[in-house]
Amino acid sequence: MRLGASTVTVLDGGETATEHRRPRGRRGQCSTDPAHMPPEHVEAQSLWTRSRFERRSGEIGPEAKRLIGSVLDAHPIEEQGYAPCPDILSLSKRGRAAELEAACARVNAAGGTASYTRVKNTMAAPRAEAPAAAAPPAAPADRAAHAGRVRGADYYRRKRGGSDAR
Repeated sequence: MRLGASTVTVLDGGETATEHRRPRGRRGQCSTDPAHMPPEHVEAQSLWTRSRFERRSGEIGPEAKRLIGSVLDAHPIEEQGYAPCPDILSLSKRGRAAELEAACARVNAAGGTASYTRVKNTMAAPRAEAPAAAAPPAAPADRAAHAGRVRGADYYRRKRGGSDAR
């Protein structure tokens, strides 16, 4: 490699293989020319696009599509919004697409910034509330019945000379 003030030259056997302009900006910054990437990397890079995320969220429902759009629009650089999108869409796995759509509707209605954590917590909230409301009050447990005792509490009251009103 030959590092110049404005170029980086890659040499192979003394001959120039390629030459790139040095990126300006922060120290350690890198840039990649797609022409030098293996085909499978170029294909994988195209998986993260706005149109793909909007198409996938549209398969879940209109509220999910609206939420994904708001996540992407919330960032000054659209690509920064790509990271939470697959995580949000993964919440629809295992037959939970309707649940995700309902959670997206609640998050959209509430306004504010949409995020993976907010959607996940919104999906979990109804499940956390439902069992508490549906469960009947618990009867007091007879702890002595399962304590391994052969004799009940009445035996010990009589043994000590306690009064037994029964």
